[in-house]
Amino acid sequence: MRSLSAIIVILFLIAGTSCSRRNKDIDKSGIIPEKDIESILKEVYLADGLLYLSSVYQWYSKTDTVPAYINIIRQHGYTKTDMDKSMRYYYIKNPKILVKIYDKILSEFSETESLLNKESLSEQKDQNNLWTGKINYSIPFADNTIPGPFDITLDNPGQYTLTFSLTVFSNDQSVNPRISIYYIPADSITDNNKTTLKTVPYLKDDRTHQYDFNIEVMPNKPVHLKGYLFCYDNLPGEWEKHVNVEDISITKIR
Repeated sequence: MRSLSAIIVILFLIAGTSCSRRNKDIDKSGIIPEKDIESILKEVYLADGLLYLSSVYQWYSKTDTVPAYINIIRQHGYTKTDMDKSMRYYYIKNPKILVKIYDKILSEFSETESLLNKESLSEQKDQNNLWTGKINYSIPFADNTIPGPFDITLDNPGQYTLTFSLTVFSNDQSVNPRISIYYIPADSITDNNKTTLKTVPYLKDDRTHQYDFNIEVMPNKPVHLKGYLFCYDNLPGEWEKHVNVEDISITKIR
């Protein structure tokens, strides 16, 4: 796909504009507004990318691709002559507008590309994430209920990692906040035969900390991973809890 600057050059070629035709007395009447010029350039840039697809390019393979760009100009209600005059006007009389349009389009496409990349990574991450609940949640809550327990079945042998980010705020009134997780054989009826993972106390420092826990699943021995991401000692009455948990995931790493 060509750069946007190359597309602008193409439009100059379409319009027949050259440095030798720098007329200082270009008539401003009938000039395509800046907003419409921006829309046309944006669509031409997208069309140029589509023309690189074999399924689209075959429509134009026997002819020049310039008609595709001219069609876009027409779809916006303008003619090739209008574009000729307008591009010559902006290029000669007000090139700063073209630079501003150029920068704005590039910024929008860069932002769109970034969002698409993030969505793609997020989808890939979601596909590999075995966590079955919400991946983010915030507490405060006024009652004495611990956030719901989790129970994840790990069937395939290998090493798994439970990861999440957690912030306990300094105004949190819970006592001994910590994680409580363990696993039991998948065929166990009770939790008597459980293996407790290392208990890690949480710090009330208003800072976000990353936590990682590894679980090894042996061949033909699936397990239930169970517990609470936020656990604390019971206290009578009502007291404030203030915690954020983010990006919870369970993934198989090998």
